[in-house]
Amino acid sequence: MIEESVSFTEEVLGACRDLGRARVVLRNPVGIAEVFANLANIELRNGWAHLCLGAVHVHAEVEAIAGVRFVAAGEACSCAGPAVWFASRTGSPLLLFVLDQTQGIEQLEQARAFDSLRARFGDVRALVSSGELPERTAMS
Repeated sequence: MIEESVSFTEEVLGACRDLGRARVVLRNPVGIAEVFANLANIELRNGWAHLCLGAVHVHAEVEAIAGVRFVAAGEACSCAGPAVWFASRTGSPLLLFVLDQTQGIEQLEQARAFDSLRARFGDVRALVSSGELPERTAMS
C-alpha cells in the first residue's frame, strides 16, 4: 500500500513567498486572470489567499486547492521557467506561479528557492486546508 503525503495548503502557499517575482495565473471555468507580482505579498486570511497590488486584486479560495505540483522548466509545459501549479480536486490547475520574471542573480536565487521547495514538498503533493479539519472540542 502506497501512503500519500499531505501538507497544509496554507503552509505551501506561505512557503512560496520566498520565490519572489512571478507571473500569477488564476484560472476558473470561464477564463483566466494573469498578473505579475512579488509572491512575498501573498496574505493568507479567512480561508483565502490574497494578492493585492494596487488596483489589481487576486483572491483564491484555499479550500478549493487539493494539490500542488512543482514543475521544472521544460517539464510538462512550455513555460520558460519553473512553475508551481495548485490544482483542484479534479486535478485542474487553479492557481499557477510561473517563475519567468527574473534574470541574473534574482533568477539564480529564485531557482534555489524553487529547488528547496521541491525538495521539501516533493514533485507532487496532496493538500488540505487547515479550515477543512474538524474543530477539536474540549473534553469534560
